[in-house]
Amino acid sequence: MLSGGGMDAIELQLLGRILRTEVKARATGFATLYAWLENRDLLIVKADRREPLVILPLRLSAEIAGKQAAPTEAGAELPQG
Repeated sequence: MLSGGGMDAIELQLLGRILRTEVKARATGFATLYAWLENRDLLIVKADRREPLVILPLRLSAEIAGKQAAPTEAGAELPQG
């Protein structure tokens, strides 16, 4: 579920909580990130003394969220890793 007043501030309900989301768009501002992500499923970036960030295409993020929201079969375990 998405809600928000503008394109740059969105609340996303996932994992049983509301995740505050920020959307940024730049004409060419993220060219390096897109280049690094080319031929990859996801990208992890990290600055010194900062927590790593995971960057992935929205379609993959939606797929992961859909799998998380789907009920599992009785007795089935979720894959680890």
